[in-house]
Amino acid sequence: MKNILVLLLIFGLLNACDSDPKPSSSSVAVVPKQSTAKTPSSPNPPIPNINSTESPEALKHKIQNLKPTNHTPTEPYYVKKVNLSPELSPVMIAKGKETFENNCKACHTLTGNAPSKAGSLDKVLKKHTPAWFINMTTAVQTKLGANSAEDARLNKCPTRKYETRLSFIDSRDFLELLLSLE
Repeated sequence: MKNILVLLLIFGLLNACDSDPKPSSSSVAVVPKQSTAKTPSSPNPPIPNINSTESPEALKHKIQNLKPTNHTPTEPYYVKKVNLSPELSPVMIAKGKETFENNCKACHTLTGNAPSKAGSLDKVLKKHTPAWFINMTTAVQTKLGANSAEDARLNKCPTRKYETRLSFIDSRDFLELLLSLE
């Protein structure tokens, strides 16, 4: 009896290891269970307003337009405080000197040594704040003088007029030049 059981076992194993690729009608296909967990979303979400079917040239143009632009305001605005760096910038000082030469030299001097129509600018920051200077030179419409006579005198400066005012960047460079004189 023992021999018969061994023969049946061997026969069963041989039958199970049949190399026939066709599945039998009684065989059961094993399918892996589908995971119900959500797959993580793409690490790079799609760029808004960009269609992936567009031509590469159109996509390149749209991507170039996504680059940040200069956000310097075009209208004069009131400055309350100017953040000054601990070290003076030689580049800003050079640009400030160029701004002085092009816009202010006709009426002012940088030091009190030479005569001028409107006075020297080397002591401006001893009397006024950097924010006052920016507001003065960018034509912000605000009271700058201690009294109406001083306001009238200050308003004669071309930088007080909208058409001939300095840009904020030029004014900040000019301020750096004045800081270098102290």
